Amino acid sequence: MIDTHAHIDTDHFTPDRSQVLERARGAGVQAVIIPAITIENTDVAAALVGQYPWVYRAVGIHPHHAQEVSTAALARVEESSTAERVVAIGEIGLDYYYDFATPENQKRVFREQLRIAKRVGLPVIVHNREADEDVLAIIADEQDGTLRGVLHCFSSSIAVLEHALALGMHVSFTGNVTFRRWAHDDVLRSVPEGRFMLETDSPYMTPEPHRGQRNEPAFVKLIAECIAKVRSTTVEHIVAKTTETAQMLFRLTLALLLAVTTATLAWAQSSEAEHDTADYEHPYPRFI
Repeated sequence: MIDTHAHIDTDHFTPDRSQVLERARGAGVQAVIIPAITIENTDVAAALVGQYPWVYRAVGIHPHHAQEVSTAALARVEESSTAERVVAIGEIGLDYYYDFATPENQKRVFREQLRIAKRVGLPVIVHNREADEDVLAIIADEQDGTLRGVLHCFSSSIAVLEHALALGMHVSFTGNVTFRRWAHDDVLRSVPEGRFMLETDSPYMTPEPHRGQRNEPAFVKLIAECIAKVRSTTVEHIVAKTTETAQMLFRLTLALLLAVTTATLAWAQSSEAEHDTADYEHPYPRFI
């Protein structure tokens, strides 16, 4: 089970971040992806990636911060894309609900970051709020056969879903699928296997029955349960298929293998006197 979108680097988690991650592992979460909001405040996410071999991150500039994005800032996004376990460019996109940045600046920064993603060969994590038409138009303009990614927190119509899929995009669903006002079960039923994933968008979008509390990655299974019910299948099936999809899109299988291999080599190269091979336990047994 993979939480493909969790802002666990924010101040909401400062008091108990390690416990949050422990609960996630206890709930069966195999990997978490931390999307970026700005290019400046990435220290916590980078530290978490260094500490936990099953945590990954993205780099990018959220549309809320697009008003005064410079060429230098965009260059930093591209430079940061090669950092340890960066698996996507995001969170990028358009947000017309708020007016923190003009639509013109948002579109400029979105387009430039799509181009960065194509140059560096990473998928994009797309934020879309009340901007369906422009988001899809820009993706269509930039799609040259190499652009791939996900429209996160998807809550648009079947028509938008079909257009996004035709453009090579995936979608992901979060806690709002459990809300009483959710009105898109037709989308949950229609989206093909292999084209959708799970996310919490922690600390936001807390699913029922925890709504009103801070969201966290351990709650991702509640989203899987809701989708399974709507699609008349098992939770295990949804978890298996969405995990496989996330591994393929973000190429997590290779990243996990590299992390495990590195840890194993480090153990093997240490002195034999420090280890009794009969009692050896693999450093990351859940991934073997």
